Amino acid sequence: MEIILASSSPRRIEILKMLRLDFQVIKPEVDENVNSLKDVLDVSYLKAKSVFEKLEKKENVIVIGADTVLLFMNKIIGKPKDKKDAFNIIKSLSGRTHYVYTGLSLISIVKTTIRVGKIDDNSILNYIEKENIIDAAGAYKIQGLFSCLIEYIKGDYYNVMGLPVRTLYKILKRNFKIDLINK
Repeated sequence: MEIILASSSPRRIEILKMLRLDFQVIKPEVDENVNSLKDVLDVSYLKAKSVFEKLEKKENVIVIGADTVLLFMNKIIGKPKDKKDAFNIIKSLSGRTHYVYTGLSLISIVKTTIRVGKIDDNSILNYIEKENIIDAAGAYKIQGLFSCLIEYIKGDYYNVMGLPVRTLYKILKRNFKIDLINK
């Protein structure tokens, strides 16, 4: 699994290096104007999305987008405009409590290869009548009768069901220290 940081922030790069992760950095091209806490999440997503869309190979990649702001006296404080602004921000924080919020977005696409055996028209019609497939990508559900028609599968079975469990587990364990197996 390739990890890409959608940020050129020296601090984020330092953190991922500290975690001994192999990753590459691609600077996102997005407007980082933040006026609310919701915007922090939106910007983190847009950073990850802008980098993900540039990738030639989109499989088995995790793109990390993040955006950080301060909340002080119910006001969003972003990056200073200049040294004078930086001085004023730090002076206003002096001796007071504030909150730091970081929006974190991960984008990943997982590929699973499936070979379906030859199916005659009558079997297709019977399958469609027996399974509710209208809400299923590819018009089938691998966990149902369609499993009888699969010649082989390469990759994450649960990805075909709609949630790549192995990738999710690795993301949770690596990035959030949530170990579903050893808890």
